[in-house]
Amino acid sequence: MNIFFVTENTPADEHIISQLRASGDFSVRQLANFPSLLAALAEQTPAAVLMRATLPQPVANYLHHAERTPAAPPLFLLHLPAGGEPSPAPPAASQSGAHHLYFSPNAPDLLPRQLAALIIEDEATRSSIFQTIFQLSPLLLTEFDLDTLLQRIVTETVKLLPLAEAGSLLLLEDDFFIFRAMTGYDEKLKTVRLPKSHSFLSALQAREALHIPQIAAEDRWILPPALAQQLRQYGRTAEIEDTLVVPLRLEEALIGYLTVDSFIPGKKFSTTAEQALHYFATLATIAIHNARLYSAAQAARSLTATWQELGHKLTSTLELDTVWEHLLTSFTHFTNYDATYVLLKTNTDFQIVRWHGHKTKPVNGIRAPRYSLKKNHNLRVAAQQRAPVLVHDTREYAGWIDTPGTAWIRSHISTPLFLHDELVGFIEVSSATPAAFHKKDSEILASLAPLAAIALHNAQQYAELQQRTETLKDIRQVGVELNTYQTPPAILQRALAYAMRFTQAASATFFRYAPQEQQLLRVESTGAASSTIEPHCAPRGGITEQAWVAQKPILCTTARGGQESSTGAELSALIALPVTWQTKQLGVLTLCHHTPRPLSTHEIRHLDLLTQQISMNLYRSYLLQTLRRDRDKMTALAKIDQKIVGLTQTSTEALKAILGYAVELVEVPQGIIALAKNAEPDQLTIHTLGIQNPETPIRKLRESWENICQLHTRQGTTEYIAIRHVSRELPEYLQFAPHDKGALLSVPLRIRGAVAGVLILLDNQPHHWQTAEITLTRMLAQQAAIALEKAFLIQELKRRLTATEALNRILSTVNTQLDQDDILSYASEKTKTLLGVSRVAINLYTGNRSSLDLLQRFQEIPRLRSILRQQVTIHFTDIHQTAPDIIPALPAPTHGLLLTPLIMRGEAIGSLTLVTDTPHAFTEHEIALAKSIANAITPALENAKLYQEAQEAHRSIQQAYDDLHRLDIMKSQFIQNVSHELRTPLSIVKGYVDLLVKREAVATNDSLAKPLAAVQTYANKLVDIVEAITTLENMEVGTMLIQPQPILPIFQQAIQANLQKSVRRKIRQVEELPAELPRVNLDPRQLGLATLHLLDNAIKFSTAGHSIWVRAWEEKNLVYFQVEDEGIGIAPAEQSRIFKRFYQVDGSMSRQHGGMGLGLAIVKAVIEGHQGKVWVESAGIAQGSTFTFTLPIYRSPQRSE
Repeated sequence: MNIFFVTENTPADEHIISQLRASGDFSVRQLANFPSLLAALAEQTPAAVLMRATLPQPVANYLHHAERTPAAPPLFLLHLPAGGEPSPAPPAASQSGAHHLYFSPNAPDLLPRQLAALIIEDEATRSSIFQTIFQLSPLLLTEFDLDTLLQRIVTETVKLLPLAEAGSLLLLEDDFFIFRAMTGYDEKLKTVRLPKSHSFLSALQAREALHIPQIAAEDRWILPPALAQQLRQYGRTAEIEDTLVVPLRLEEALIGYLTVDSFIPGKKFSTTAEQALHYFATLATIAIHNARLYSAAQAARSLTATWQELGHKLTSTLELDTVWEHLLTSFTHFTNYDATYVLLKTNTDFQIVRWHGHKTKPVNGIRAPRYSLKKNHNLRVAAQQRAPVLVHDTREYAGWIDTPGTAWIRSHISTPLFLHDELVGFIEVSSATPAAFHKKDSEILASLAPLAAIALHNAQQYAELQQRTETLKDIRQVGVELNTYQTPPAILQRALAYAMRFTQAASATFFRYAPQEQQLLRVESTGAASSTIEPHCAPRGGITEQAWVAQKPILCTTARGGQESSTGAELSALIALPVTWQTKQLGVLTLCHHTPRPLSTHEIRHLDLLTQQISMNLYRSYLLQTLRRDRDKMTALAKIDQKIVGLTQTSTEALKAILGYAVELVEVPQGIIALAKNAEPDQLTIHTLGIQNPETPIRKLRESWENICQLHTRQGTTEYIAIRHVSRELPEYLQFAPHDKGALLSVPLRIRGAVAGVLILLDNQPHHWQTAEITLTRMLAQQAAIALEKAFLIQELKRRLTATEALNRILSTVNTQLDQDDILSYASEKTKTLLGVSRVAINLYTGNRSSLDLLQRFQEIPRLRSILRQQVTIHFTDIHQTAPDIIPALPAPTHGLLLTPLIMRGEAIGSLTLVTDTPHAFTEHEIALAKSIANAITPALENAKLYQEAQEAHRSIQQAYDDLHRLDIMKSQFIQNVSHELRTPLSIVKGYVDLLVKREAVATNDSLAKPLAAVQTYANKLVDIVEAITTLENMEVGTMLIQPQPILPIFQQAIQANLQKSVRRKIRQVEELPAELPRVNLDPRQLGLATLHLLDNAIKFSTAGHSIWVRAWEEKNLVYFQVEDEGIGIAPAEQSRIFKRFYQVDGSMSRQHGGMGLGLAIVKAVIEGHQGKVWVESAGIAQGSTFTFTLPIYRSPQRSE
């Protein structure tokens, strides 16, 4: 064997090496230090590493290296005697994980033998461990129940490794590692959840095994203190001396880890143990994966594929009876027997469930009801040895029990059936012949036992699946049946009856959660305990409340510890299941059992499905009831709305009706309605319903009315006050409720945006106001407010209509009167009748002497003088009480007074005075009506006055018109005469001058040409003046010849006529005319003349270098013509006068530019004669001017069909 020896190079070391080599069993490689050891280990793996115990640092380094290297060879520490004393007996191992050897000089050959023996022992231990793992492989890989598999892995691991006394297996679930299996610890350890991020993770992810000595010291920094405390309490970490941790990895994913712990002081796990645990963890990972696949498939799997006919028969059927039939009849192929039977475990005994007799042997005799392991020796031995027990001759078997029914049996085999390490039954064969069975028969039965157990397991699972299927069918049928019920009691009665039948419960109770009371209330019970609620079932303090709080099923298998319940029977088990639909928590279903019967997971699961059916149907029923109730309420509200809409008055009867509707709608016993006039408490109308002695609540309501209005105003959009318990929540100023234990709901009646009243509903008991109740009350209050407002408006409208009709009669009458005395008399009489006063006086401050005297009296009293100056309306209920100083100004007897001025053009022309002989408070309506009458008669009086003045003015105007007409005729005749008399001589003069100017003799004679040119110029101006005057006259007479024709040629001719003049003046003329313009009704001569005047003005008032723009366009059925220049401009103040005849902006302009001021007057007359408009625009002096006129486009009349 090759070993590495780390020495100190002493003579003793050399002697030891020589002894080892001399033995012939060892090849020794001497190394000086730990680094050289690591280098040698990288090249070769020795059988062992030998070190002097006096080298603590290399020893520690190697042990640390071995923890991280699973294949590291074992370490042997060599101790030399001190002072020549003999060495003590060497221990096999120590807490350091290394073996210890003691060298004795007196027996130098002992060391090689000890070392060889320890190496062989270590190899044997390693071989034994791995052989055991190999033997465990089939058991683990054929175990498909995950919990059982996990527990077996932990149990076998602890058995496998020396020093191991406890162990655990953790699987990763969500973000935590959960203790799924353990041995040697408290079961409460399974409640501990280790975070995924704890410090083991990095090493485990790297496929490393962890070797943690004294983990209690480690977990202080690995885990939070609270979690570490739980591990100490349930996991005994304070007692653990050494811990091995290996990862469980599947396809590079960490699925959990496996731990083993030692509690032996001073002992540590060896490298061999670490390697074995690594290998076993790999095997466990595969087994866990297989079990998970099996669980996911949820079907039984066959454990063997080698059994052909029998294996196929046993695994191809899931009927339990068929399995036993195949199994028992198959024995005929393997052995000769007279009878065979199967026993299955029932509680602590075993009972025959299937038998098969051969020929005529009496199998009935062996059908004993129970077989006990204590009384049946062969069964007990078979169970203990987990192997068949062969009895060659029952007569000679000491433990055999003879009965009359079994006396014929002489030879017998009992084979145990184990399923998941649990004894579930036996397969037995019997024969009447002694020594009929041999060892090979036992072996055959032993080989059949696992297959039979698997077949049993599959058949049981199938039976359970069938049971679940039947249960699901039942639950589905119950769900269908529950869906036909409409009321909660019917649903609960059927569901509770089914729950009792399914679980064989003694009683079933449903507790509904009441939000108002905030507690669980029993609403339905059935069974033996239906009349009494057991303390453990009670909704407070029992499992019912626990299930409600936890919102999960709560199972109590021993509820009363054997005591009798109130029904006389022992209460042995309870289960409470919360009933929840989606997020709506409805209540709790509680079942009681009076016999020891713990519920299985299957039953709890199906009860949970039942609660889902109950919750769904209850929620549907509650929702349907709510919808029906809301529908009925809304229908009732609609009918009430129709009745309320019909209210046309705000009388007490109307308020009573509204209050009655509200109390009936919300189903409360009492109510109050209050309506204020002008928000005054003394004008409150209050009515109560269902309240005895209402005087006190009414008085308190009046006293707190202002606070109530303010409170409802502060509520804003909430618009209601809901108080569940009056004595606890009601403010002091709302203490008008008749009961100190009841509830209150107050909703405002808003009219025109202000709180005009309140509707108050009262309950005698504390009441949690539901949203539906508040909504209905608010809707009713809104409808009531609308109806009351409508009633107010109707009443107000009636008053206004009456007043308006009277006012209209007064107004229509006085407006038809043109005599002031008639107006005053009629208005006074009608006002007195309309307002019901004693006297009415209408006084004018101009006119008769009496009115002037009244004005004088008013002026003498300071208060009335101020009123007259301010022109305001005054009124007094009784002047003797409030204004005695004005009594002298009024006739006696006068008490009530209303005086409003008659205002015309900002001045008081008189007054309307209303007097009552008794004190009278004038209302706003009366005051407004008096003002309206005053405003109505004032224009009539003014009209009468103006009518008289108009009559006089008409006569004066008619005379002036006649005089002007005569003058106009004379003017026209004069103009015609002048034009006729001037036109003929001017034509002659102009003609001769034009002839002379054209003669060559005159043209070459400057002395003649210049005078004649001047004569020609002024003659032309005179002709133009005469033409202008004639044109204006024709415009007035209306002699234009207008007909539809194109307008564009008119503009073009005018532009062409002025072109030479603009060239001579060096003025640029810009034309912006379109290709065509529509036809216009026009007189071409007159329109051309107007256009020439506009162009001539632009040239005349522009200087050299200026520009003139001539534009025309069509827009909105009009033709626009515009002339813009850069000339002298026109001041804004002059622009409205330039179109008048003979008007000149400035006399100097007339002298400078010439003209009589008729051009623009002619333009205006011509354009307006064509139904057009002309205007000027100018920014001011020297800013140029723009003249524009428009003419309507001609539209041919549509031909009628």
